[in-house]
Amino acid sequence: MLIILVDDNSLIRTTIREFIEDKEDIIYEFSSGASVIQFLKEERFEPDWILLDIKMKSMNGFTTAKQIKLINSNWKIAFITNYDSHLYQKKAKEIGVNLLISKDNLSCLKEAIKS
Repeated sequence: MLIILVDDNSLIRTTIREFIEDKEDIIYEFSSGASVIQFLKEERFEPDWILLDIKMKSMNGFTTAKQIKLINSNWKIAFITNYDSHLYQKKAKEIGVNLLISKDNLSCLKEAIKS
């Protein structure tokens, strides 16, 4: 699988990677929404999943997801977040985010994106 992982906390990125990574996976990591948007605009890249944190400095996950959907509306996006509220779930669905998983429940993430 080709996976993009975006979180402004490097320890969280490492933890998520440990939960999901298989030998055949290629995982690109980014620390900001702006950097992943620039990468996706410049590269011919077809990720299987884009995993985004919601609360990031400068550009949050909602804004990042909206811009990603403008580049390619078919790409699958999952929010991996500490903020699992009904309002966030509703907003994620409106943007077209495919999945919202709590960082407290990372054990479900691998199964959800690989099934």
